[in-house]
Amino acid sequence: LGQPLANVSVACSGTFTRTAYTDANGMFSFPGLPLGQYRVYSPYVDRLGTGDDGYIPKYYNDKASETSADLVTLNASFPNATGINFALEVGGSISGRVVSADGTAISGAFVGGDLFASQGSAVWTIADSSGYYQLKGLTSGSYLIYAIDTANPGWVIQYWQNTDNRDAASPVVVTAPNDTPSINFKLVPGTPPQPGTPPQPGN
Repeated sequence: LGQPLANVSVACSGTFTRTAYTDANGMFSFPGLPLGQYRVYSPYVDRLGTGDDGYIPKYYNDKASETSADLVTLNASFPNATGINFALEVGGSISGRVVSADGTAISGAFVGGDLFASQGSAVWTIADSSGYYQLKGLTSGSYLIYAIDTANPGWVIQYWQNTDNRDAASPVVVTAPNDTPSINFKLVPGTPPQPGTPPQPGN
């Protein structure tokens, strides 16, 4: 068996949505849940736990997606579910920097993407004060990655590699647990994003 992971977020969604965090022994619970069916997964999509960093999200029972997840059913005969366990794996990552045309760092730039073929497994992060970012916890595969300056909505969204056209984007290949570095973006002013632009945080 693997080592217990502390401070990893775990979420359940269904009749109600709740978030919990593992203790020092890797244990978690959702007390007081109403009867119903739930999807349970870890870590939470927004990676709220201090121990979440770098782990690939999994659904119960070792499933990779919400659609394939096994449901956990609470009913009058079985109001408490036990043995809802997760064996998390460290994923790959994509890293780089977001700057303006003159090379100035764009602090707070939104960097996101999804698996290139299926447009699933959406991931996102925010660039730091020096414009650097790292998307973590990625499964192996090819990703469509983009950056946009959310503080200046008139700036053009840019896809890797050097294009504002989603259909012309080049895939970024990830081989877990390795990092794919130097996926850099240089943003320029332009017309506001058009309908169909990838969602921004909070939308």
